[in-house]
Amino acid sequence: MVRHKRRVVDGELSPEEAEGRAGARQMAERRSGILTFGSFITDHNLAIESYPPEDRTTFITSRHLAAGGPGYNIAANLRRLDPDMRVECHGLLGDDENGKVVLDALARHGISPDGMTLTREAPQVLFPALGR
Repeated sequence: MVRHKRRVVDGELSPEEAEGRAGARQMAERRSGILTFGSFITDHNLAIESYPPEDRTTFITSRHLAAGGPGYNIAANLRRLDPDMRVECHGLLGDDENGKVVLDALARHGISPDGMTLTREAPQVLFPALGR
């Protein structure tokens, strides 16, 4: 176990320690907020007429696209809890309609998209969900 010695001068912090704490405090002020990263997914919520029997079809009655995934969900929920909190996301999005859904949702919540990278190399991840 390593023990760190603290040099005390007349009951106060040493100049080196005081300078270190002041620097840490300034850094904390510059870096305030929350950074999220992880999966950013576009949910394709499809309403269907009815669940078909095996080997049969059904009709999709409506479609709703929504941003999702842990990276997005955590950021959006933090902003709902505290609209003044600085929240930024870092991740990779497809440069397509599905990626735009995520970027639009980030903007609606006031979340900085500066850390998001768009790529044409791979399509945006999507998740289809069926329900009546």
